[in-house]
Amino acid sequence: MIDIQIHTSNHSTITFSYDSVQYDPNKPKIKDLLWNHYNWFVEMDQQKMARSCILDNVQKVLLCNTSFLGYDAFEFPDCDNFLIMNHKCHSRFCTSCGVKYQKKLAAKAECRRNFGTQMSLSS
Repeated sequence: MIDIQIHTSNHSTITFSYDSVQYDPNKPKIKDLLWNHYNWFVEMDQQKMARSCILDNVQKVLLCNTSFLGYDAFEFPDCDNFLIMNHKCHSRFCTSCGVKYQKKLAAKAECRRNFGTQMSLSS
């Protein structure tokens, strides 16, 4: 249920500072929430109450950065060491891969904005 007081209160007195935000390792992660409610997503998909891409994206996020999506193995013969890098899901819905997409989108928008101002100044 939505608290109406939140929307009707005076927002000019509310200030937010990132310095006051404390990291809480016990706070549930989005991936944990998706795992806890995975059966609900499956039921919604089976009953055709949600688009199939929703379940696909949830599955991608849950498998992101695991060997289930594949991996690259690198061997360093000089030091007898190896490195295994798991593949990412590249979904915009993912909390780690989606950040990359948003940064690229923001850079593209900034480039277009700068290009647009240069064009208008030169004409």
